[in-house]
Parts: sequence; C-alpha cells; structure tokens
Amino acid sequence: MTQVLSFEVQGSAAEPYSVVFKKRSETNLSAYCSCPAGENGQYCKHRFNILDGATRGIVSGNLDDLKVVQSWLVGTDLEKALVRMRELEAQADTINKALAAAKKEVAKAMRDLSHNKRVQDGRKVATPSCFLPLASRVADEPTRHRRR
Repeated sequence: MTQVLSFEVQGSAAEPYSVVFKKRSETNLSAYCSCPAGENGQYCKHRFNILDGATRGIVSGNLDDLKVVQSWLVGTDLEKALVRMRELEAQADTINKALAAAKKEVAKAMRDLSHNKRVQDGRKVATPSCFLPLASRVADEPTRHRRR
C-alpha cells in the first residue's frame, strides 16, 4: 500500500512548487518536485529541506506532515543514499580546505625566492626577471624614454 504526502513550497517562481513523497514500502521512499531541477531529476533543495524538517517556504499549511515524512525516511534506500551523500560532502569539504591550503603553499613557494636570489650548485645565481614579482621587475628596469 502506497502512502502519499504533498507539500506546496514557494520557490523562486510565482507559483509554488508541488513536492510529493511516496512511501511504497518499508524500504522505499520516493520524492518528486515540480521545480526545474526536480523535473530534470537533479538535486532539489525543496525535497531536501522537507526531509531535514525545514519549514522554510512551505505554504500548504501541513507542517505537521514534516515529521511523518521524516519517519518514513528511516530504513529506506533514500536514507542510505542521503547518509552516503552527506559523508562525501563532509569529505569534500575537508579536501577542499586542504586543497586551498596547498594552493596557497604552492603560490608562496613560487614567489619566495630568497630575496630574488637562488642557489644553484652551491652558488648564488640571479633570478630571471620573469620569475620576480612585477614590482621588482619594474623597479629594476632602466628608465625608458618615450618617443615623441
């Protein structure tokens, strides 16, 4: 026996979106949304907000049904997929922070040339101007005369 709950959610369109949850069995819960993302089978914040218990945007007046939908989620294939997605989001956040730090480290290593000198085979060698910061290159360039 399939159980169905519907919500009307005000999104960015003039008309509210229809968000429908269908509990087909103890292990299967489906969710549909009439927003463009939902209709294209993509990530839809309206469905996720309801599954998370958020009341934001719900205009259908059936806020008590949020708890029912959340109870339907327990033990379903959808819950398993959501848990996996959130684990990966947490990992991605950690990786993105580490990646940003690594990029800063690379950028620093690229410009930190020990006061514009390099050591090569134990002796100091002048750094080619193309590797110097722009301000250093401009300051070291001879004054050029303008053509009249």
